[in-house]
Amino acid sequence: MPPPSKSAARTQAMYELEALQTDLFIQWQDKSLPDQWNGFDVDDPVEPHKTRVTMRMDSDMLA
Repeated sequence: MPPPSKSAARTQAMYELEALQTDLFIQWQDKSLPDQWNGFDVDDPVEPHKTRVTMRMDSDMLA
């Protein structure tokens, strides 16, 4: 059997990487978040809150 082409080998590697990432996500998802975490509701957007900040700096610091 001839070795796989470069394109076929790349495709196979991408499938294997995706499978490993999926397994890692499934195994570590519950362990990586605190128990109090309840996620964010997609339908409940957070309004941005902006506060103006003024700061004086020496010109050599800006350079």
